[in-house]
Amino acid sequence: MSLIQEFLKYAAFMGGPAEDSPQKATGGLKGAPTYDATADATALDNAIKAKGWCVL
Repeated sequence: MSLIQEFLKYAAFMGGPAEDSPQKATGGLKGAPTYDATADATALDNAIKAKGWCVL
C-alpha cells in the first residue's frame, strides 16, 4: 500500500512547474477604493465587546 502512496505523491508533481523555476511576481492584492480599515476595525471591536469576548 505504501508503494502506491509514494507513487501517487511523485505523480502529483509530474507535469507541473519545476520547484526551482522563477516565479513572476506581478500584480498583488489591491484593496477596494472605498475600504476603510479603521471603520472595519471599530466594527469588529464593537461586535466583540457586544458578545462579551473582550479579553483586555
